[in-house]
Amino acid sequence: MLTLALKAALFVFLLYLGIRLAKKALKKWFVHLLGQSFQGGSKQEKSSHLQACSHCGTQVAVELGKTRNGNFYCSQECAKKGPKL
Repeated sequence: MLTLALKAALFVFLLYLGIRLAKKALKKWFVHLLGQSFQGGSKQEKSSHLQACSHCGTQVAVELGKTRNGNFYCSQECAKKGPKL
């Protein structure tokens, strides 16, 4: 049988390992989802123009937004709702 101290140390190590693996998996998922590269702390400069959504006013990079009937939208959902009057 393992002593209580050894069990606690093993638990802490497995918890640490699980957190590291989860962090790595989430990082890969975000990179895939956003199509960007997140380098630990280093900022990558991208020259992109921000534009406000016609419905909600959120500032979005032009290449990521949607244009519909001459209006700019941050997402397909806002484009369906139309411009805010």
